[in-house]
Amino acid sequence: MLAKVYIHKNDIYLIAGYNQTMRRFFTTLFSGLLFASQAISGPYEDGGISHYNNERLSTYLAETAKAAGTGDAVGQFNLGYLYSRGFGLPQDPMKALMWFQKSAEQGLARAQNHLGLAYIEARGGVSQNYKEAAQWFHKSAAQGDAEGAYLLAGLYSEGLGVPQSHAKAMKWHLRAAEQNHAYAQLSLGLHYSKGRGVEKSKTLAHMWFDLAAQNGSDLAREYEHELLQTMSGEEIREAERLRNKWLAEHQSLEEHYFATRDMFSKKLATKAAADEQPALAELEKQIRAIVGTVKVEGFPGQGHINIRTLKAEPGYAQVDGLRFNSNHGTLFVTTESLLKHYMAQYPELPQGLVEISRNEDFYRRVFHADAGVMLYAEIPVNRTKGTPFARAFLGVGGQDTIPSIPNELFVFVVKEKQIRLINASSSTEISDIQQCKSKWDISRAKGADALAKYHASQSQDQKAYEEYRRQEEEGVAAYRDCFIRETEKQPWFDSQKNQAHSLVTRLQKE
Repeated sequence: MLAKVYIHKNDIYLIAGYNQTMRRFFTTLFSGLLFASQAISGPYEDGGISHYNNERLSTYLAETAKAAGTGDAVGQFNLGYLYSRGFGLPQDPMKALMWFQKSAEQGLARAQNHLGLAYIEARGGVSQNYKEAAQWFHKSAAQGDAEGAYLLAGLYSEGLGVPQSHAKAMKWHLRAAEQNHAYAQLSLGLHYSKGRGVEKSKTLAHMWFDLAAQNGSDLAREYEHELLQTMSGEEIREAERLRNKWLAEHQSLEEHYFATRDMFSKKLATKAAADEQPALAELEKQIRAIVGTVKVEGFPGQGHINIRTLKAEPGYAQVDGLRFNSNHGTLFVTTESLLKHYMAQYPELPQGLVEISRNEDFYRRVFHADAGVMLYAEIPVNRTKGTPFARAFLGVGGQDTIPSIPNELFVFVVKEKQIRLINASSSTEISDIQQCKSKWDISRAKGADALAKYHASQSQDQKAYEEYRRQEEEGVAAYRDCFIRETEKQPWFDSQKNQAHSLVTRLQKE
C-alpha cells in the first residue's frame, strides 16, 4: 500500500506504518502467527518525524495541529500518532484515540485500523470490543487497505467479533496477500498446508510461503523448509512455476527484480562456494527489460549487469543497472525508479538526483567496486530540450587518498526515465597546477615530520599521529580547492570542456 501524503505549505509529511510494536494479542493461527505488524507505508516508518530536524519539528507539530483542527483527516491521524507515541507532545492515549476516531470517521483507512486495534487492546479509554474492532477493520478492508484486510481475516479465523469462518478468513487474507502483504501471504501458506477454508495443497502452500519469505518473513522460510521435506520434485517445480506466474501478474518489473535479487542474496549468503553466475544471469535478463533500449554512440548495444557479486564483498553494493565497456570508457545506465530504490537502501547517500549527481561515493558504487573516486572541478555543459539536467566533473578513481592529477571525466545525464553516466579518460594531458601542488607539498612535509615523531615514540605519541592525519586532510582539501579555482585558467581547460560537451551530447541522444 502506498503512503498517504499530507501536503501543507509546500512540505510533504509521509504517514507511518502504524503501531509497529503491536502486541500479539491473539493466539496463534494454526501453528503460525495470527497477527503481526507489518509496516507497508512509506520510506519513513515513524510517520516521517525523523525526516524533520529539531529546528523544523516545532513547525511540523504546529502545522499538524492546525490541519487537524480544520478537519483534515490526514492531519488528524498524524496528530493522533504524535499523542500515541509521545513525540513532541505528552503521551496521551485518550487524545490519540480521539484524533484517530475523527480521522477514521472521515474514511482514512490507517486511522480505522488504529481505532480497531484500540478496541482489541482496550486502550485510550475504551473497553475491549471485538465486534467494534471488526467493523472498523471491515471499513478499511472495503477500501482496499491490505492491513485492514489482514486484521479482519484474523478475527474471522478465531471468531472474535464475527462468526468464525475459515473461508472468509481465506478471502480477506487473499485480498491482503494480493497487495504483497508478507504476513497475509504467510497465513495463506498455513491455510493451504492445513486445509483450513480451502482444499489442502502443498504446492500452493509452498508458493505462498516462498512469496512471504521473499518479502522478509523468516518464519515463512522455516515453514517452507519443513514443507519441502515432504514434497516431490514435481510438486516443487509446480510450486515454483505458480510463484513465478504470480509474480509476473502482480509485481512491476522493478518489484520482481528486487524480490529476485534479495532472494538470491539470502540463498548465496550461506553458500561460500556457490556459483553466482546463474543468479546474475537471471538478474541481468530482468534488468535489461527494466532499462530498455540503450543506444549511445561508441558503446555496444547490449550491456551487462553492474553488480559483480551477490555476496557481502567488493562489488556487492554496486548500483543496479547495466554497464557498457568500450575504448571510449564505461557507460552505465539505470532508471529513476531503480536508483531511488537503491538510494532508499543506503540512507548515507543523498536522496535526491541533483545531490547524488555530485556525490563521490555514488560514482564509486557505479564505476569502481574496490576503489574510491575524488571529484575536482565541475565542467560546464549544455543540456538539450527534454533533459532535466546534465553534469560533468574532472576527477580520478583509485585506491590512494592523496591528491592525484584528475585525468578522468565523470558525466551524469538524466534522459527521460533513464539515468546515463560515463566515466572516460581525459583525451588531453592534464598538467598539474603548481600553486596547488605547493599547498599539498607544504602539508605533506609537516605531516611527514609528525609521522616521524609518532614512529620515534614507538607509536605512543597520539598527538603526533593526529597532527599527521590533520595535515594530510588539510593538504588534500587545499589542493582540491585550489584545483577547482584554477581549472578554467589552464591551457588544457577548453579541450576538456569540448570533450565533456561531446560526451553529454552522446548521452542526450536517443
